[in-house]
Formats: sequence, structure tokens, C-alpha cells
Amino acid sequence: MKQLFILLISLGILSSCNQLKKTENQEQIIVKRKTDLMLENLEKKYTNYKENQIVRESMQNDLDKKIDSVYKLNFLDDIPVKVFRMGKNPHGKGALIQFHTDNFDTDNRNLLSDRLNFDIVGFMTEEKASKLKEDGTYLISGRMLKRLDKTEVFLIVPQVYYSPGTEISKDVIYDEIFNYNIGDLLMEIDHAKPVKK
Repeated sequence: MKQLFILLISLGILSSCNQLKKTENQEQIIVKRKTDLMLENLEKKYTNYKENQIVRESMQNDLDKKIDSVYKLNFLDDIPVKVFRMGKNPHGKGALIQFHTDNFDTDNRNLLSDRLNFDIVGFMTEEKASKLKEDGTYLISGRMLKRLDKTEVFLIVPQVYYSPGTEISKDVIYDEIFNYNIGDLLMEIDHAKPVKK
């Protein structure tokens, strides 16, 4: 009877451990971002883009059009961006802050939006900018003004993290992964919420 009692307690403990593991795994359910559905639909439409440059170029053109239709709707405000450069605005009042995406998680490759790369050239008040950390990661919101072409980018800033323009390209480190580069965006930043990494 004593052994049966010990066995039942052991099974109960194991069961609760399994439930904890399940709960931990359930808590790791991936919450998709606004752009994930758009990227998933592109991958479904262009199923063999990884093996065919012609298909990839068509997909790239489609991505370019879709981004132009969604960036002003704040579809990018749930993607963490990291400070690239900051300083006083050389073109007027306030501060000029450059951000770039830095989201890719090698342990969790399920979110397509983690492979969506872009720069933000942002204007904000010096008061708000003074609260940012130079190596900080933020969710930023405000008014997206436009996507910048190459000439516009380099009239405003000397350097950006990603190249201006839309491109779907193979990752330098992980061969099976393709990244979505959507270029550089000009923004009036109202709010920057710190993200813990």
C-alpha cells in the first residue's frame, strides 16, 4: 500500500511537470505581427521563390507594391527596431534618429516578420530623443511620411543599415532562409517604447 501511495505521488508529480512543460510551451505560442499574414500570402503565391530567381523577382515586385499600401497604416509599429545612429537634426529642429530592424531569432524561425528588414530615418523632439539609449531596441509609433529612394536617403543621412530598395535575398549565414528588405522609411516619431531582448 505504501509503495502504491509513493507511485501515485510520483505519477502526480510527473503529470504536473508535464503540465508545466505544456503550459510553458503554450505560453510560447507565437503572436503574429501585422505583416506576417501578408508575407505568408506572398510565400503561398510564389511557392518556388527559393529555387527560382525569376519567381523571386516577381515576388519582390509584389512585395514592393504591398509595402507601399500598408506602411502608412502603421503595419510596422509592432516590429522592434534598434537605434543605429542619433543626433541633432542637421536639417532643422529636433533630433534625427536612425533605427534598423534586428529581430531574427535563430531558435525561433516561425515569424516571417522577423526577416522583414528596413531602416527608419526618424525625426523627433530632442526631449523624447534624450530618453533613448544608443543601443536600445524600441517599438516606435508616429506618422510614416514616405519610403525613401536611394537619392533621398543620402540627402538626409550619410549611411543606413540596410540598402534602400526592395529585395528578397538569401541570408548570408543561413542558406535556407530568405530575408525581405523593404528599404528605408521617413517618419515623424511620437513615441518609442523600450523592448527587452
